[in-house]
This record gives sequence, C-alpha cells and structure tokens, in this order.
Amino acid sequence: MFTSTAAFFTLALATLSGFDQVPVVDVTIGDLIRSPEAFNGKLVKTHGLVTSGDEEFGISDDGKGVDVWLQWADDSRVEPRPSFSLQSDNELKRLKDYLRKNRCRQLSATITGRFDYVKPERIYENGRLVHIIGFGHLNLYGKRLVAKSVGDVVCKEY
Repeated sequence: MFTSTAAFFTLALATLSGFDQVPVVDVTIGDLIRSPEAFNGKLVKTHGLVTSGDEEFGISDDGKGVDVWLQWADDSRVEPRPSFSLQSDNELKRLKDYLRKNRCRQLSATITGRFDYVKPERIYENGRLVHIIGFGHLNLYGKRLVAKSVGDVVCKEY
C-alpha cells in the first residue's frame, strides 16, 4: 500500500508544479507497458488503436483490449487533477464522433497527455475486499493516460 500511496503523492506533486512547461516525451504503447515507472507523471505522446465499449476505454498496440486506460482531462473523476485542459478541436470531435457511431473496425489516434501508473492493489479488512487501487472500470488498470490532446485520427470503416 505504501508504494501506491507514494505514487499518488508523486502524481499530485507533478500536477501542482507547473506541469505545462514540461516537455512531451514521444513513446510507444510498448514503452509504457514495459517501463511504466519511467513515464509515471510525465507528459507523453503516443499512437495506438483506441478501444471503447461498455466497460473499457483505452489505447493499445494491437486493438485487442486495453493496454492503457484513457481518460479525458476534463473528466471530473480524474485524481489528481491535471494542470492542463482538454484541447477541444476538430480531431477530438472526430474521435468522439467515431466512438459514438461505432462504425470503425479499427480506430487509431495519437494521444498526448499525462501518463499515470500505479501497481493495482486489492485492500482487505477482516478478509473482506474494501478497496481496489487502480484506474478505469472497477479500478482494474494500472496504467492511465489523461488526455490533453488528440491528433492523427484514422477510422478504417467496416
């Protein structure tokens, strides 16, 4: 539990300390999966396949599930709050339209945002599960990208 708490406070400190002047690191989804600690709390730019469904919203290399949970910067549930706003432009609108209409067999995009990492952890009291530390649906994901901007949106329709 200490590691997860420390990670949360590291994220909070990064968020409060002039995050907008931090340079963007270009990474692959594979980089984020292999070395999540190296990018924790950093502003990253990555390209991948976007997946959205009833219980998933994320980005991956291969479109099979979610490797990194996605969350918009303007989502009130994002903690700690980002120091940036979601850039509302035509690319974001296109991505959201494609997601809403669900007519792409493959949807790719470049996402820039803050990468967050915690080791998913289940907390028990008296043998009863009381809390899960993580992101996304049921807090099951240890990696999250809080999106600041979207670009290079491509839909391969059915």
